[in-house]
Amino acid sequence: MDDIIILTKKDLVNILSDASRAAVGKLMKRFDLHLDREILKSECKETIYESYRDIKVQLECYSKGLQYYNVDLQRPNSKKE
Repeated sequence: MDDIIILTKKDLVNILSDASRAAVGKLMKRFDLHLDREILKSECKETIYESYRDIKVQLECYSKGLQYYNVDLQRPNSKKE
């Protein structure tokens, strides 16, 4: 039964949307950090592979009924805007 992943269409859209935004953000950061084309090429390749590993984990988690959520962390005594 562990080989079967059950998702709603909404879950799949959310996973792919989150993953694509995360991958683009990671790649843009690499462009800010490296000027050497060969290093940049290597970094981009690794970032893409890393993003697909993240998608795999998200698919497994969503399939098991786990949802990701954002927690708004604030410093003690700070006012919420």
